[in-house]
Amino acid sequence: MSEQRRIASIDEPAETTKTFLRKLLDVVEKVGNKLPHPAVIFFILTALVILLSHVFYLLGTSVNYEVVNPQTHQIEHATATVNSLLSGDGIRFMKIVQVTPRKAATWIFVTLGVLSSIASDAGYLVLIPLGAGAFLSLGRHPLAGLAAAFAGVAAVFGVNFLILPIDPILTEITNNAIHLLNPTYSINLTANFYFAVVSSPVLIVVCTLVSERVVEPRLGAYRGEVPADSGGGVTAEEARELRLALYQASWSSLF
Repeated sequence: MSEQRRIASIDEPAETTKTFLRKLLDVVEKVGNKLPHPAVIFFILTALVILLSHVFYLLGTSVNYEVVNPQTHQIEHATATVNSLLSGDGIRFMKIVQVTPRKAATWIFVTLGVLSSIASDAGYLVLIPLGAGAFLSLGRHPLAGLAAAFAGVAAVFGVNFLILPIDPILTEITNNAIHLLNPTYSINLTANFYFAVVSSPVLIVVCTLVSERVVEPRLGAYRGEVPADSGGGVTAEEARELRLALYQASWSSLF
């Protein structure tokens, strides 16, 4: 009998005290479960960006930076000011989403994601939530827009139609490695440029096809709230002109 009691006491699970890390993960889980729908978060972040752009615009915020003059190859000082998205030009810029063809949205946001690497990591902060909001406004699944923008920003990061800020860093690291074997040989900044130019449209097509043919069908039809389809004061003539401007911008980005 005593042996059976001993076995029973061994089988009973002992209560273990939670470690600090486990308690921290429990708190993170509880807070994460209370977060709103991802689409709502993206709209909040988008509204915050619009509001901050107007606040900094009213404050006259500007940034001074150095730029190399391509004509003289000299370093010059330039100033960039904040433009408000609530101004006339800003509203016209945001209305481009309303006239974006529904079928071309994936291609456009993947292309913009590829081009966003010019601004380093800014595409992760701006374009990904914008893709979700734009898809939702077009009646498509917002997670599909998020995935398309993320594919363009992250999957194609490192190649572009232009030289990227990361290219000088990679060139310098590569030259340091080359000099270990051959101190007289070096590569220049454009060593990877032609490969990047050719790779960009190929990867844009691949990411667009995967997003439309694989990702979005698996998500199914979006059954959440869809904003009312309003023209936002855009006339038919203005919509036509905005479409032409959008096509021109997309064509110019390729050539």
